[in-house]
Amino acid sequence: MDIMNESKYVGRQQAYQSRAGAAQRWARKMLWFTAALGLFAVWQHRELAPPVHDGMFVVAAVSKDIWGGAHETRNFVQNFLSSSSDSTVQGKYNGITQWFLDNR
Repeated sequence: MDIMNESKYVGRQQAYQSRAGAAQRWARKMLWFTAALGLFAVWQHRELAPPVHDGMFVVAAVSKDIWGGAHETRNFVQNFLSSSSDSTVQGKYNGITQWFLDNR
């Protein structure tokens, strides 16, 4: 009987470890999502964190210098989002949709 109980214990431990790994992966994704959401809120409402909001203007200015004008940035984003058979497996999804489908 001890062998049966031990095999059940090992099976349960593996299931617990598998669930814990899945929970950790979701927690990492949610951490990044929450940070991005917080920064978006600060960008919209300066009163939430004035020093962070002011720092965002510095980052925006540097980003504008790096990316160039709005026209180049718009072209980059449109090319990234446009559907092409070379960049996607099915050829019918844009880059972001394909990324979400690949990372389900």
